Amino acid sequence: MPAGTSPKRFSINPFIRDDHPSGFLPGAIQPQSPRSPFQFHPQVTRYMEEMQEQVYQELKKKAAQIEHEAYEKGFAQGEKDGQESGQKRLEVVIKQINALLSQIENQKKVLFPAIRTGHGRIRLLRDQKNPPAGIAIDGRGHQMTPWRRL
Repeated sequence: MPAGTSPKRFSINPFIRDDHPSGFLPGAIQPQSPRSPFQFHPQVTRYMEEMQEQVYQELKKKAAQIEHEAYEKGFAQGEKDGQESGQKRLEVVIKQINALLSQIENQKKVLFPAIRTGHGRIRLLRDQKNPPAGIAIDGRGHQMTPWRRL
């Protein structure tokens, strides 16, 4: 390299070049500006619009399908969570019912003997007021046997 010259700088971006005033190589295809008179053929334009509409419709269907799947998954998850919550509440109610049934069972054990003795007392009182024919009852509610009558 000759003295006093610097090495040539190259840009990493291929669209920006330092070696030409326009930024592009001489003879290279220049990008068209918005004011360019170039236009596509009407058939090409129509084909591109149809393709654009077709891609748009496909994307719209795909988005609707994804949304529907997400809705179904969310609904299923909500249903599962609701069932779990209901199951927990049902377990609490079942425990309460079982506790109530055990209390009733305990009360049966206590109340049935009392009811039996109560029935006996009621019969005695009834028999004291209106003793069956041929049976005598003393003042204490005891049945009088024939030898006690004397």
